[in-house]
Amino acid sequence: MIYHLTLFKLHSSVTPQKLDEIILESRIRLLKVQGVNNLKVGKNIDPKSEFHFFVAMDIESPERLELFLNDALYLKYVEEILKPNTMARIAYDFNMDSKKSRSR
Repeated sequence: MIYHLTLFKLHSSVTPQKLDEIILESRIRLLKVQGVNNLKVGKNIDPKSEFHFFVAMDIESPERLELFLNDALYLKYVEEILKPNTMARIAYDFNMDSKKSRSR
């Protein structure tokens, strides 16, 4: 299982009301993408933080993550919701299955 976490920095023009809309749209749209499990979306409570909101989800495998990132519904979400409202993002992908983890 892969835990996919993305943090987003908003354009300064995005109002708190618009952020609420982005979060709602994120939940609605991303739950329609096949393979998304345990979706979480939320606002950062630290006003000094560089990143304003996050999206996190469980995805079955690295292969399924690749399919998700190229899914038409996800790409439409990126174009219509993320690109117009965000200026930066950082993504992390964590393997939650210790049996398949690489040893160091």
